[in-house]
Amino acid sequence: MGAKVRFINNLKPHQLETSDDGAWNVPSGTTIQDIVDRSGVEHGGWEFMYTVNGHAQLRAYALRDGDELVFMSPFIGG
Repeated sequence: MGAKVRFINNLKPHQLETSDDGAWNVPSGTTIQDIVDRSGVEHGGWEFMYTVNGHAQLRAYALRDGDELVFMSPFIGG
């Protein structure tokens, strides 16, 4: 089954693959750091944050079946 990865808003160009549901499907066991490295999001010049199933996780977290990792720009207000 694997996990889904989504890059939203200005980070969308870093999503390397897209399935029919708009997600990048990755195998279980893939870490958040693996996704950061493969996508190049860290070198894209944008600040970013991410959540797994709506919660903060460390980059060493290994994605599990059914997880959804979402990369987004930080919220800015003023």
